[in-house]
Amino acid sequence: MVQTYPRKKIELIVETAYLPAMLAMIDASGATGYTVIRDLLGRGHHGERGREALGGNGNALVMVITTAAIADTILTGSQRILGDGFGIVTLSDVQVLRPDHF
Repeated sequence: MVQTYPRKKIELIVETAYLPAMLAMIDASGATGYTVIRDLLGRGHHGERGREALGGNGNALVMVITTAAIADTILTGSQRILGDGFGIVTLSDVQVLRPDHF
């Protein structure tokens, strides 16, 4: 069996207006990296959201895989940045093959 290591995965769906502050906070948290996917489309609690619906602003997905301690720092920071604004934040347990990368 392949050796794996436990980590936390945070997924944040945010309006692109929040993206610079969110990425700066993630950098400051000690996370070793992140992935950003821009121009998301979706439908949910507040109806359809996407590039056209927001007048060109759009939404982005930010994914971070990190340790539990850094994940807690990111969750606290994202709550501060988003406040009552639009955002979806999820936390999952994941297994990774290379712990030194996360």
